Amino acid sequence: MGTQHKNTKAAVLVGLLIALLSFAIFSIGVGVLLGTPLLPGNYLAMAILGLLIGSVAFLFLFFKLYYAFGSFMAGFVVGSILMLSTFWKGVAGWEDLIGLLSFLMFLAIGLGAGLLAQLIVFLVKKSRKT
Repeated sequence: MGTQHKNTKAAVLVGLLIALLSFAIFSIGVGVLLGTPLLPGNYLAMAILGLLIGSVAFLFLFFKLYYAFGSFMAGFVVGSILMLSTFWKGVAGWEDLIGLLSFLMFLAIGLGAGLLAQLIVFLVKKSRKT
């Protein structure tokens, strides 16, 4: 079994685990903390969002973009914590929207910062070779 095959299997496993974790976080947040009855459409939306987040994590690991992956996961963790805490506290009926926007904002910040850091690392390595 080659190293590339092991890396691919590990990237797929991490991507699936992150997709499941994202689905679980949203299920707990929306279903339990907000008390919203979960309909099949809610499950579908949470599954699609989880698959998108897991796919981004998979792609970062598959292409060995470790700085981008780390920053993306930091944004995911911070966004998830802030979203769940907003759901828990309640903000006069706006907790669902504020929680989701804070999650997406920190996820986007992590994605952007990670891609920028990865670009800087790439350019520094390229300039050292020449």
